[in-house]
Amino acid sequence: MKISLRPLLPCLIAVSTLALTAYSGGMAAVAERGYTGAPTPGGGTELTCSTCHNSGDYGEPQLAVRLNDQADSTYRPGTTYRVTVAVRPGAGQPAGYGFQAQFLTDATEPATAGTLSAPGTGAQITPLDNGRVYAEHQKVNTDSLFTFDWTAPEAGTGMVKMYLVGNTVNFNGSTTGDNGSSAPLVVTFREETSTGIRPGLPQDLTLGVFPNPAPGGTRIRLNSPRPETATVSLYSAAGTVVSTSARQLTAGNNEWWLGLQGLPAGAYYLRVQGGSRMYSARILHR
Repeated sequence: MKISLRPLLPCLIAVSTLALTAYSGGMAAVAERGYTGAPTPGGGTELTCSTCHNSGDYGEPQLAVRLNDQADSTYRPGTTYRVTVAVRPGAGQPAGYGFQAQFLTDATEPATAGTLSAPGTGAQITPLDNGRVYAEHQKVNTDSLFTFDWTAPEAGTGMVKMYLVGNTVNFNGSTTGDNGSSAPLVVTFREETSTGIRPGLPQDLTLGVFPNPAPGGTRIRLNSPRPETATVSLYSAAGTVVSTSARQLTAGNNEWWLGLQGLPAGAYYLRVQGGSRMYSARILHR
């Protein structure tokens, strides 16, 4: 009988010193696997970090997540949120931290919900061939906080679930003495059905993109409530920064041309942030 070793590869790889260095660079990026404990495409469930990291004295990692500064668990379709993930030890003082997270629709066959981009220091966005996209650590981080952007899916998506796992490590060159999540933190976000702006939250900048699809470039139209300097960033579908620049906005309508010459065809994401207001748009480059 032929026995497949594929499910065991992540743990077997971790035996060598060379692979251990890579292993700390995020499981989706290194082993092309998700470890969030979420449902897998076609059925089944992903493993979690404790599969290999389970012999330490740090206890179960304590996890928390925040979207911008909002306290409730709702999302507005198409809105970009800055996600902050916190990984804390249950006991002791680890030498480093890691995490992995993904957003899925709450359906019989869950699919990736929204878009991940703009990873902060120590984080990365990793898409896999099966359609899943993960935010995860890029390296073992001495800071227990990780950040990235999540652009919520289109209206009508319904409930979205975020699956989050964490890892606390002693950074001794092996998986021994570490503790990973044995089960994910699952946060459910409810879609807002009201078109109104919630009290206490800034209104988004009104952003238009035309033409879209954009053969070589597109015109950006933005209505700003007041004069201010905005950061204009373009990201690839994988979350990599393609370009970033500062633009001085005037109160009212602003227009400028965004050139896409020389970029590979595909989907890109534009983010314009002015002060506490932020908006994003998907651009299809052909």
